[in-house]
Formats: sequence, structure tokens, C-alpha cells
Amino acid sequence: MNTLTREVTMYRSSVKLFIIFMTVIGFLFFSIPSFPADVELSAGLIPKPGTIKTAKDQFKKNSPWKFALSLPGVGNSWIVQMLEET
Repeated sequence: MNTLTREVTMYRSSVKLFIIFMTVIGFLFFSIPSFPADVELSAGLIPKPGTIKTAKDQFKKNSPWKFALSLPGVGNSWIVQMLEET
């Protein structure tokens, strides 16, 4: 084997090792578990002290009712079904 062939072979093997090394590093980087920050569920949905509750029939109206949707879209099947049934 001449010197040029030996150098090319060494270069190819070093490139293969680099690719393997970077693959392992990438796998380890993306497989490290991440932990979410503390989340307060329902933050701001708790009524303030002294708040008066609305009576059950305060805003009750007789039928027929009219429903209005702003930009209903058809992305969800339940929206399509609701529009077809009204």
C-alpha cells in the first residue's frame, strides 16, 4: 500500500469515527430527560374573596336561542357536527 492510499484510509476511518461520535453525543443530548417548571393549575380561576355568585336563572332566556360563532373553522369534527345540527 502506498502512502496516499494509507492516508485516505486513515481519513475515512477518522470521518467514520467522528460521525459515530457525533451520533452518540446527539443521542445522549436528546435523550436526557427534561423536567417542566412548577405549574400552578387554575391560577387566576379562583374567585376573589367577597365575590358574589351569579344566580342560576339570572340570565335565563326562553327558547329559541341563537348561537353565534366567530371564525368557527372546520378543524375539529365536533365543530362541524355542531354547525350541522344547529
